[in-house]
Amino acid sequence: MNRRAAIIAVAATLAASPALAADPTGDWTGALRTPTGTLRLGLEVRRDADGEYRASYDDLSQNYRGLPMQPSGPGAPPPFKIDSPYGTMTYFWSPARGAWDGVWREKSGAYPIALARGTIPPVTGLSPVDRIALSVIGGVMLLEAVAIARLLQLRRRRRLRPRPA
Repeated sequence: MNRRAAIIAVAATLAASPALAADPTGDWTGALRTPTGTLRLGLEVRRDADGEYRASYDDLSQNYRGLPMQPSGPGAPPPFKIDSPYGTMTYFWSPARGAWDGVWREKSGAYPIALARGTIPPVTGLSPVDRIALSVIGGVMLLEAVAIARLLQLRRRRRLRPRPA
């Protein structure tokens, strides 16, 4: 009886796997290798109430999350694209693999990425942009504190001077 239950469980798992892989919605992750380094990327694909596909881009290495992608052509699901000053990321559905593939294009070339179904981890800190902004704000606050201290010192000196009669 145990052996029969195990066979049925394995058969059910194998039968369910292609159906799960054929669904383009969900969370997808992968690694993009370029000459300057490796980035962990994510893609979140959802279907809205109208049946339209929506996608957002995640750069997990740099904590950029939920950047909306635009459909870039016909299809169900359509290819999605996001532009940046440095290049363009395009994702397209691969029916043969049952997964999303992508291409990062920049001046130095085109770099492919194959995504696999996975879980997008939660944000674990500040993005590089946030860190820079906070550093600048901290520097400005330090300068303000020094200026206020100097003004208070000058005011104090002025009060301590003897007044002419």
